[in-house]
Amino acid sequence: MILSMLGASVFAVLAVAPAPTTVVTPATGPGVYDFELRRLVDGVYIAVRPDVFRQPVEGNLTFIVNAADVVVVDAGGTRASAESAIKLLRSVSDKPVRYLVNTHWHGDHNLGNAAFLEAYPGVEIVAHPNTIAGMTASNIDLDNLPRQLSETLDALRQGIETGKDEQGQPLPADRLDRWKKMVPDLQTSLAETKRTRIVLPTLSVADSLVLRRGEREIHVRYLGRGNTEGDLVVWLPKERIVMSGDLVVNPQPYGFGSFPTDWIRTLDALVALDYRYLVPGHGEVQQDTAYIRHLQTLIGKVRDQAAVAVEGGATLAQLRERLDLGDLETVFTAGDARRRFLLKAWFLDPFSISAYKEAKGEPIVQGQRE
Repeated sequence: MILSMLGASVFAVLAVAPAPTTVVTPATGPGVYDFELRRLVDGVYIAVRPDVFRQPVEGNLTFIVNAADVVVVDAGGTRASAESAIKLLRSVSDKPVRYLVNTHWHGDHNLGNAAFLEAYPGVEIVAHPNTIAGMTASNIDLDNLPRQLSETLDALRQGIETGKDEQGQPLPADRLDRWKKMVPDLQTSLAETKRTRIVLPTLSVADSLVLRRGEREIHVRYLGRGNTEGDLVVWLPKERIVMSGDLVVNPQPYGFGSFPTDWIRTLDALVALDYRYLVPGHGEVQQDTAYIRHLQTLIGKVRDQAAVAVEGGATLAQLRERLDLGDLETVFTAGDARRRFLLKAWFLDPFSISAYKEAKGEPIVQGQRE
């Protein structure tokens, strides 16, 4: 998934409680698809991108090593990122991957399916029916992706050459530096599009599935709509670890095609699991509910203001202009201009579309923009 390609790339700090993890293998270098392998508890590892905002974004992968096999949660966003993750997995286990769970339809969590299938031919790929429908539709537009990447690269190069942003304003030095670093990453991504293909899930889970792998129980559950209409979570009841997919992304939430009221309820169901550790779709592992409660408040504020806007006949553009987050803006941005940009580009602008549609009683369609 490409998120606001010309935007800032910064790790915003929010008051969360990151879990103590042990680094098994640090990222091998500056490559755009490098992951760091961390051990959460015995037999449970996560592949984490050290810079969560590096673009194109890549989600966390979780490896659950069982007595005779491995269950993987999410697959990476390209063949290259999946290959990098598989290399890390093989450094700690030679067991075959039996199940691969795609938490939702966004490409940065499932376009690595092909690499896993080739590395582990017997793997069963698990997803919610709505996720399969989303992957089958034109939402993941691989045919158009090379053009988008090329256009973004052209814009970056022009900005670097002229020293001006897309509005013709002078580029601050820190943003110019980020743009320069993005160019080789996007060149790699453009080349990678030639090797990437969609591989659909083979096992549909509409409600719940329990995998008993030796002494370990792994629950795959649908708690309701939220970030998408097919979000699955993976729950280890004995270890009290939950993998949330993009229902939770920290420290910067994503709000593309989401379902405001349902998302709040689904997050309540997630909290009710009483987890010890939460592995988000992107970002650091958490041990408490502080970030989720901030996120629910943020969702509710935008939803409620959208309802008032619609009742008063305001347009979507007017809603966006009038949005008032109060103290929450400081909670999510710490007053930093770059963090404000990310909050607007990655959450407020796309999420306001969903909130506006919900207030008008219109359907929220996955992959649809304005």
